Amino acid sequence: MVTAHENAQPQILVPPKIAPQTMRLSQVHIKGPGDDGLDALIRRQTAQKPDEKRKVKVVGENKFGNLLRRYELFLGRKNYFIKNKEILDGIEDVLTVEDINAFLQLTVGFEDYEKDYSRGTSRFINRLIQNSYNAGYNNFVLNTIVLSKKLDHFGENFCGLPYRMISVQIDGDIGVNCGMNAFCSSFTINGNANSCCGYKIYNSIITVKGDVGNWFGFGAKYSSFTINEGVNTDNYTDDTIGCTFKTQNPKTLDKLLEYFQKNKSHKFYLIHPDGTEELKRAD
Repeated sequence: MVTAHENAQPQILVPPKIAPQTMRLSQVHIKGPGDDGLDALIRRQTAQKPDEKRKVKVVGENKFGNLLRRYELFLGRKNYFIKNKEILDGIEDVLTVEDINAFLQLTVGFEDYEKDYSRGTSRFINRLIQNSYNAGYNNFVLNTIVLSKKLDHFGENFCGLPYRMISVQIDGDIGVNCGMNAFCSSFTINGNANSCCGYKIYNSIITVKGDVGNWFGFGAKYSSFTINEGVNTDNYTDDTIGCTFKTQNPKTLDKLLEYFQKNKSHKFYLIHPDGTEELKRAD
């Protein structure tokens, strides 16, 4: 296990048109001579051989160095609740949209031997996204297709602004509790979402191009959900208030109408092949 140095300086990329006084940290350019090699290795992430994953990690050191070591330290923490705050509060790095996705691809080297990979990786990536959003970046795109383990609690506690939501596109599947407790955030999932997607989300948008697991939208407030395929509706909730639900699948619409109780200020739409939306129920 590589030990992170307490006095290591964070790596900073300042986005365009951000006034220097808005940045709390000094500027450090993180691009290195290994950039081309890193990009080439990331494109070959479908290979599952451990030695190739190790190569990705080694080349990634040229670009992300200290950040990758702190990620490894975070995954290896022993006291889950204390170390979460202790380590994550010290992550002030600001990466570009492209670099956050590149960093995520490097984490495949930790899937096989870190028991907390799914949730730990999400929490680390969540912090990087929030940092970058606060610095002026947005419209994040993450590729999860190459991951053998799904990211759990991705987008948990995101905090955006009503006039500028945190916007994330996920190319692939996502794990449980996506968007949990998020505020003013938008998630587009080009795949399937596991259970509790949108749990207690507030004033946000979730679009799932595939299927959605059980308990989705539980406790959500004033948010919009678009589900293209199927939805598991073994349970229902009366804690969800003021939400909009859309689908192009008539069977999914029937389940949604059954799943969410009336008199909660919900609206339900059927999306027709030409893209028009037909209001089916307004509570």
